[in-house]
Amino acid sequence: MMEKPPRFLLISSLLTTAPEPRTTSYRLLNSLGEVLEQKKKAEAFLSSSKITYIILRPGVFVEQSQGNLIFAPKDRFIGDSVLDGRDLGPPVQCASPFFSSTGAVCGITRTQLGDAAVSLLFSKEGMLQENRTIEVVARPDLLSNKFI
Repeated sequence: MMEKPPRFLLISSLLTTAPEPRTTSYRLLNSLGEVLEQKKKAEAFLSSSKITYIILRPGVFVEQSQGNLIFAPKDRFIGDSVLDGRDLGPPVQCASPFFSSTGAVCGITRTQLGDAAVSLLFSKEGMLQENRTIEVVARPDLLSNKFI
């Protein structure tokens, strides 16, 4: 009987493959040594490998939790207030260490990211996400974590 191959989880970043035109958020983050371009290369390498993987893309990190988590498919959150907020409800208030949020979603804590990573590696929901890219952000109006 063949064993299930090991799973690999790569922590990347929102906006890694954001479409043109680039948002202010993309330009600001990528100005730090072209970090998004490097993450894009790492994601491409992993996704073309034979390793079973999950790429997890968190938003900005914050000190205090801003709500429960939303797990979404690749490029769902691109820094656009209209597109990011579709089907999520009215704008929300978020704390951001850099500049004002679009109001659609909020940043997450490093603890929330760690919990999300472990959950994706060891839960049934995570098993359904193999060989995919998942974005994770928060919203204060959610009663529980949710996959969209």
